[in-house]
Amino acid sequence: MKQGPLAPTSQAPLSASTAADGAVPAAATGAPAGDATVAAARSAAAEQGPDAQLTVQILRRTLNEIAGHGYANLQLERIARAAGCARSAILRRWPTRGALASAALIMLSDLGEIPDTGDLVEDLVEHTWCNATNQRRMRGADLPHPVWSVMSEPEVYEHFRHDFLSRRRDMGLTVIQRAMDRGELSEDVDAQLILDTLAGLTLYRVSLQSERLSREQIRPVVSALVENPPLREDSPARRDLPLGEGLTPVGRAAHAAAGTEPGAQDGPPA
Repeated sequence: MKQGPLAPTSQAPLSASTAADGAVPAAATGAPAGDATVAAARSAAAEQGPDAQLTVQILRRTLNEIAGHGYANLQLERIARAAGCARSAILRRWPTRGALASAALIMLSDLGEIPDTGDLVEDLVEHTWCNATNQRRMRGADLPHPVWSVMSEPEVYEHFRHDFLSRRRDMGLTVIQRAMDRGELSEDVDAQLILDTLAGLTLYRVSLQSERLSREQIRPVVSALVENPPLREDSPARRDLPLGEGLTPVGRAAHAAAGTEPGAQDGPPA
């Protein structure tokens, strides 16, 4: 598992429902510290000069545009007019609508840091909590078009995956690799599947269901994964399991209820 040279950053969460005067309602940020982080982003842009300030303004107006009109109806002319710049100023920074929307999402998100408490469960709880916080920021409050939904657009997702999600994934892989190095996990563990499971939890619970998700709710899920981790498809330990072994009690109960036996073609779910 490769540990990339990742420099932890903290990008300010900016609301997609920013008011016309640029104020960010706390409820729309999904985090009590939303106003403070927006102020920090403005301050950083101010230190970098007018060009950086315009970049932040364009991205903020892009979030407004997505939230108000949806990605399908996103118009660069309307964004440029709201940001007080020419359309060419936008295209000079982002040559496509997908790149622009992705950049806006990234500004709304927090890359976070790599947790290093020395305990895998706690590290994965913190990693997952950062995912949940980002989902809350993208969800907003009573928006006509939830900002997170633009990730379903292929041209947006490709940029967002390359520029943000892949970095978050590398951070999660680093957490798991450290646990392997400490002997907490076997090298046969499917680290990607663990991270997929936790990412799916936050996406479904927070973005799709708009439900509350706390660290206390995340912790038992993480603990269950660590106690009975999935194994990689090519793991010798997995191949050597007798047919049907390696199933969790829930998996065995599901097969029993369906009147089926775990098939060799599927392999024993871990």
